Amino acid sequence: MRGDGVELCAERPRNRASLLSALVERGHPSLEHGPINTFVPWLSTQGLIVSDVDGLLRAADPPRAVEWHQQLMQPRKGHATLGPHADCAQRQHSMLLRVPAR
Repeated sequence: MRGDGVELCAERPRNRASLLSALVERGHPSLEHGPINTFVPWLSTQGLIVSDVDGLLRAADPPRAVEWHQQLMQPRKGHATLGPHADCAQRQHSMLLRVPAR
């Protein structure tokens, strides 16, 4: 069912109702008396589908492959947003941790 849901969203953008009815047309059991409100969010949390601004579901693009040495070159979290003062801000932040509590 998961694979068919992703395949249907890859064919064309769908809303939740049309996705669930297309799954029933493919022979899957109806989710009316079961996890109807959890199936689509579950696909989304698995990174298999995404929702656009209009609420239409699309198949998620697979993440691009990254070589291990490129991962090492990624800036640490927070440094990219600090701009040219990243080192100074990091020193100031680390100094705050050394001030004794009163």
